[in-house]
Amino acid sequence: MQQAKISTVVVCLAVAVLLGTTVDALLNLGDTFKGEILVDDEDIVEFEGLAGEKVTISMKADKKQSLLPELAITDPDDDEIASEASGKKKTTIKKLELPATGVYQIHMTGAEATIGTYTTKTKGKLSKANKSFKNDSGVGPEETQDTSFDAKSGYLLNGTINGLKKSDAVPFNPTISGPEEGDPVELTGFITKNKKGNFKIKDLVLPELGTYTLSVENSGLSGIIKTSLKLKAPKMKKQTIVEESEF
Repeated sequence: MQQAKISTVVVCLAVAVLLGTTVDALLNLGDTFKGEILVDDEDIVEFEGLAGEKVTISMKADKKQSLLPELAITDPDDDEIASEASGKKKTTIKKLELPATGVYQIHMTGAEATIGTYTTKTKGKLSKANKSFKNDSGVGPEETQDTSFDAKSGYLLNGTINGLKKSDAVPFNPTISGPEEGDPVELTGFITKNKKGNFKIKDLVLPELGTYTLSVENSGLSGIIKTSLKLKAPKMKKQTIVEESEF
């Protein structure tokens, strides 16, 4: 899981350099970032977000600082979707619902040319639609049932794939394609099949941010295949990340 996250950091920072933008860190929502705003300065951090996830970002000037924090959030297309400037020592963007799955940026500056050190806290809350996915659609002979879902890098996938008792459909050969050009996700060791021909997925680590598709072939006659999936975030300690260039 750590390897996937480190790879994401490298990619994001490399892209930022190419675009001429300095990204100070990639955060997990729940992390804290400590930095310093200088004259005509802007600090930028990034985080992975899922469509429908609600995020709260607060930026607070440290004690004895003149800084009046200003916040802005840009979406994966680099469009600004929220901004806040309270004119006080603390500014908050509260419960912003993210419009799409991708990498977002938090832009931090000082109003009225104010400067100083600060602490920014982040928090995210997934909706029910981000956590569970069900598909009980009918499939014909030799047809495939597809179930798509979004996930962050390092998230764990659990689920079941069942042929119903009164259904003539028989689930066969489940596969998962990933966000990167549909590359297959390795299921060996994470999926089992029972005597009834049903499948169980347990703690499959998803390697990157984006949209995945679980495909199940039908080796029987027409009927219903019931696919139920659940996502959960990996257990990760909340971190306090300090801006290296200023401290």
